[in-house]
Amino acid sequence: MGYLISTYPRDFGLPDDVHVSETKCSPCLELWKADICPKPKTEHDIFVYFRPISQNDREYFVAYDSLEEDGPISPKYRIYAPPFPPKTYSFTGCTCDGLLHFQDRESGHVLWNPTTSEYKILPNPFLELPPGLEHSSVANGMWSDPRFENYKLLHLVRSRFKDDPGMLVNESYHIDLYSLKTNSWRRIPCTEFASVERNNCTCISGVFYAAAFQKEACTCCSGVILSFDFSIETLSTLPLPNHNGNRFLLLEYKGLLSALECWVDDDDEDDESFYPPCDFELWIMSDGSWTKESIFHTRCIPEPSHFSPDGKLLYFVNFTVGFELVAFDRAIGKLKHLGVNDPLGYPMMIPFLESFVQLNGISCMQERYEHEKEEKK
Repeated sequence: MGYLISTYPRDFGLPDDVHVSETKCSPCLELWKADICPKPKTEHDIFVYFRPISQNDREYFVAYDSLEEDGPISPKYRIYAPPFPPKTYSFTGCTCDGLLHFQDRESGHVLWNPTTSEYKILPNPFLELPPGLEHSSVANGMWSDPRFENYKLLHLVRSRFKDDPGMLVNESYHIDLYSLKTNSWRRIPCTEFASVERNNCTCISGVFYAAAFQKEACTCCSGVILSFDFSIETLSTLPLPNHNGNRFLLLEYKGLLSALECWVDDDDEDDESFYPPCDFELWIMSDGSWTKESIFHTRCIPEPSHFSPDGKLLYFVNFTVGFELVAFDRAIGKLKHLGVNDPLGYPMMIPFLESFVQLNGISCMQERYEHEKEEKK
């Protein structure tokens, strides 16, 4: 397993002492690596995703060494994502067992396996929208079902009608669920939810969780957790640990669902800095109930990303100098600076695992063959 870090591009080069060879898989897909071909590994790597500012540039990923000691991490190789014609797609941050999810503004979806360089453009979820109806993406999740050799992609969507004055009314939510095995979509209404927080979600052991509010009373006291079980394709709700009015971030913690309660410490009268301390309470869901695991605080880093697999490190985005990815050691209260910093981007670290899963889509070699055939005509 490795990690993907999502950010905007910057001037970046590989170390001079690393021997890099180039393998051209197609005119649109290139791979740089210290070895000729990537092979699935079991040890941890860190991958950084760069989203181009210009639509003419291509998205790419840079692999880094694993985080073992203090200090910055070193880049190892770079891999470009395919162009996914004919639309422009962006990486959503959604991954599962070696597959990466991309989406465009018109709700087009693509799955890509970087290990095999194969990608699959998914069919459109449904027909064109009726006049006045607008859809917007809220969150995505993915799960692999080893029993049936299937992958399922969840796309949580918000629907709203635009009336004559141009106001958006009648807001509702639904799930578009894709099955790789059947290559088809299924729509599941989410009628009991008044709102769902954008991208505050996680997938753990085949269950998708998202922070939401129920329709009864859309206040801080009505906050719940939307829960969707991929295996039986059913919705349910879970309570939050408490209703103090603070924000909860849903994260995976050592294979369990965690709710990280966050708030700014306004009681520190001696603190005159622009960035006040941030307090956190970590709650763990186990056997159907919440347990408070720990309390800690940080300064200047209010946006947690995720926990390390062993739960010892919590990754943050530091806003003090540009956008810097840091690892916070909760045991000693110390920050580890990783050397991933961009003044324009927003780093986002995401679990990644190399695999040879087949998508029955377009392979790197097939794309190259089709291009060469067109050139000979």
